[in-house]
Amino acid sequence: LEELNTGTATVRASIKQAKAIAMDRAKDLNARVQGLVAAAEGKVAKLQAKLDKVKAAQPLDQAAIAKRITELATALGDMRKQQKEAHEATKGKLQTIQDRIKAMLDNEAMLR
Repeated sequence: LEELNTGTATVRASIKQAKAIAMDRAKDLNARVQGLVAAAEGKVAKLQAKLDKVKAAQPLDQAAIAKRITELATALGDMRKQQKEAHEATKGKLQTIQDRIKAMLDNEAMLR
């Protein structure tokens, strides 16, 4: 009976020791997992910050692009207007020259 009690005590001590080792390993594993989770959360936070920055800049970029398109459309309209005015002025000058030539031809015909 004494040997059985000694053997049982040894087994119980080994079980307690194994439990202690398992608890230490579980604590270490838990600590490593928490560290990995914290690192992952930090990376996610950084990526979210970058995403928010891009999203915040996007409307500004779109507004700037829309403004630039409006400016270019206005400039194109102005250029077309100037081109039309120049065409009309050239047309008027050509008509004036044509009228003078006609008048000279008429005068020449009268003189004959």
